[in-house]
Order: sequence, then structure tokens, then C-alpha cells
Amino acid sequence: MKQYKRFVINYLNIDCQLAVIMVIVGYLFPRIQLQIQLFSVPLFFAVLLAVMSLIRSIVIKKGKSLQLFLMIYRPVKIMLTLAFLLLYMFLVREALIQFVVVFAVFYLALLVYETRYFVKYEAKSE
Repeated sequence: MKQYKRFVINYLNIDCQLAVIMVIVGYLFPRIQLQIQLFSVPLFFAVLLAVMSLIRSIVIKKGKSLQLFLMIYRPVKIMLTLAFLLLYMFLVREALIQFVVVFAVFYLALLVYETRYFVKYEAKSE
């Protein structure tokens, strides 16, 4: 449990750091003109963390293994991600390339962090 709390804090820390970097890049390079909609990306990943925590708590309460959690979480994450991207594409349509680049940076950075955490957890559980 203590490790998971550290995971959540680090996840939010990475999310916030990427958002700050995004603001700094927008300030240093005014030609990029970051749209306000791009700030929905860090918010999306914070919501995704809440969904992850909800799924994890349900799996633990049922007495199931965390491997089941991973099997449930990954498809849910992909579906929520696709829904978010499609929603943005159909509703906003502004700065679509910028949005996809910012989203990809966040997604990959947090995916690397999640993978490292779960690989460490699997190594400890064996």
C-alpha cells in the first residue's frame, strides 16, 4: 500500500511537471501559441489515475491478484484514451496537431513510469 501511495504521488508529480514544461515552452516560443484546450491533457491523466485507483481498490476488495488489475486497467485506459481523443477531434478541432503531440508526450512519459512501477512490482511478487 505504501508503494502505491508513492506511485500515485510520483504519477501526479510527473503530470504536473509535464504541464509546467508545456507552459514554459509556450512562454519561450510564442509562435507555438498553446491553446487553452491543451490544458485538458494533464487533467485527463489525473482523471485516468483516479480510474486506475478505483479499479485497483475494487480488485483488492474482491481479494483478487494485481495481475487481474493490470488485465482490466490496460483496456480501460486505451478505451478512455481513444474516447478522449475522438471527443477532442469532433468537438474542438483547433490545433489538432499540437494537441496530439502534447497528448503523446504525456501518454508516453506516464506509460514508461507505469510500466517501470508494475515491472518492479512483478519482480517483488515472484
